Amino acid sequence: MYKLKAFLIQLTKWRAYINHELQAEPWGPKANWEMSIEEQNKSMNPENIKKAVAYANQAGMKYKDLWGAEWWYWRATKYNDPSLQNTVKELVSQAGNA
Repeated sequence: MYKLKAFLIQLTKWRAYINHELQAEPWGPKANWEMSIEEQNKSMNPENIKKAVAYANQAGMKYKDLWGAEWWYWRATKYNDPSLQNTVKELVSQAGNA
């Protein structure tokens, strides 16, 4: 469905399909800061971020704005867990080389 949508936007609007606020932070039963790391990781973790970006790429979305930078920073500073930031840095680097 998204490939068709991307094609129609390109055809009629002469621009790429843009994904604004692609989910890259957890959504759980509580606010992020109230959930344990394990609970946060159930809905979002480095592998899920990669999967979300890969899905958007396969759907033909050239531009993707990821939602969750504050959470990545919070996890890196409060829990000494830079894995989320490193994953996004890796994805951005790969996109820049594509």
